[in-house]
Amino acid sequence: LDAVPEPETPAARAELAYTRAALLHARGDAVGAEAALRDAVREQPYHVEARLALLSLLVEGGRNAEAARIIESWPLGSLPPGPDYRRRANATLRGESRR
Repeated sequence: LDAVPEPETPAARAELAYTRAALLHARGDAVGAEAALRDAVREQPYHVEARLALLSLLVEGGRNAEAARIIESWPLGSLPPGPDYRRRANATLRGESRR
């Protein structure tokens, strides 16, 4: 993925970061995966799968309080997250859902 040119739009940059995170996680690099997921969420705050994957990594690392803050950090001034996000996020926080 390093050879992929930098995408022009925030949505495309978020998707590339999310893909990079999946590859890093598969290689066992949780720190790199977390950084890539944070990049994805920063570029596209509405990238639900990136948010959920970040939650999962935090819970796996025993960082439940931080994961709970991520759930509540939906972009201000926006439409609230739907019930599916809330259900999946809370299940992840309880350790019921894994990547």
